[in-house]
Amino acid sequence: MNIKQVIINLCNEVPGGRSAVAGALGMELSSFNNRLYEKNKCRFFSVDELEAIEDIAGKPFLAEYFAKRQGGVFTKLPDADELDAVELFNLSVHADAKKALLSLVVSKAIEDGVIDGKEKEQILNCLHQFFGSKKSEILALLKVYQK
Repeated sequence: MNIKQVIINLCNEVPGGRSAVAGALGMELSSFNNRLYEKNKCRFFSVDELEAIEDIAGKPFLAEYFAKRQGGVFTKLPDADELDAVELFNLSVHADAKKALLSLVVSKAIEDGVIDGKEKEQILNCLHQFFGSKKSEILALLKVYQK
């Protein structure tokens, strides 16, 4: 996935889509599209604009994109004020569900004895999601129980 697709996905998360995001940034939809596709001698969005788009969408797609681009995993750090035994349990269940999904995707991919490009991408995507959720769980555990 490239950065333009990330922006498109972010816009899809906002009610009203691109036109709503463009309006929130103070630009016309045509200007937004020109920036997105770098048409009519328009430059791509600045870092501040990319951050604003992510904030408007309320999803960490950009953070996930840049982490994945460097072979990493984006992990949102838990808020210590919201952590308790119930939240720790929820984080654990969430991580277990991601692990189970990874196992299911791997199992389905190897049924025919070959993992194609699409299956590889699905496996790696599930792996990144599992790593991220497990890391969140462990960081939360440390925040709750660390001296």
